[in-house]
Amino acid sequence: MPIRVNLDCGDERPPGYLGFDILKRAGPDVICDLNVSIPLAGDRVEQVRAQSSLEHIDQLERLLGEVSRILKPGGTFYVYVPHWSNPFDYSDYTHRRWFGLVTFEYFVDSQDQVYRRVPVYSTPRFRTSHIRLIFGSPFSLLRWLMKGFQWLINRRVGLPLFNEYHLSSLVPCYAIEYALHCKE
Repeated sequence: MPIRVNLDCGDERPPGYLGFDILKRAGPDVICDLNVSIPLAGDRVEQVRAQSSLEHIDQLERLLGEVSRILKPGGTFYVYVPHWSNPFDYSDYTHRRWFGLVTFEYFVDSQDQVYRRVPVYSTPRFRTSHIRLIFGSPFSLLRWLMKGFQWLINRRVGLPLFNEYHLSSLVPCYAIEYALHCKE
C-alpha cells in the first residue's frame, strides 16, 4: 500500500494520508516538529502534501531536505501556499515567510527551472511538473471574475510571471499550487 503524508494537517487530512503536526489535535497520526525532522524512513513515501502549512515553517530548507529524503525517487510533493500579494498572507503574524512564483526554483536544478534562472543554494532537488496561480476574493461578486482571470493567466507559461511583475498590485494572487517530483 502506498504511503502518503500530509504535513501540518491540523484537524483535517485527506483519506489515506498519514497526518503530521506539531500540535496534538484531532487530525495528526504523528506529533512532531517539522522544523526538525519527519520521523519516517527514507525513500518510502509516494506523495507528500503540504497545504497552507509551509508559510508557518522556520526551517524551510531543512524541511524540503526531509521531504526529498522520505520521498521515493519520482515521488510527488504537492504544495499549496499563499502568494505574497494576498493581504491575508502578510497580515497573519504566524506566517514566517512569503512565497512567489519562483520560490521553489531555488530547489530545482538550473536546467529545469521554469520562470527564471536562479542560483541553487541547497541540497534538496526537485523537478517542477506544475505551477499554477490561484485567484480568489472574499467578495462574492468578484469571485467569478477572479476565476476567469485565473484561467487566463495560467494558460501560457509567461503569463504568471507577467502577472507577478506587473499586475499583482492591481489583482492580488490568492495562492500558488506547485507539484514537484523528487529527482531520481
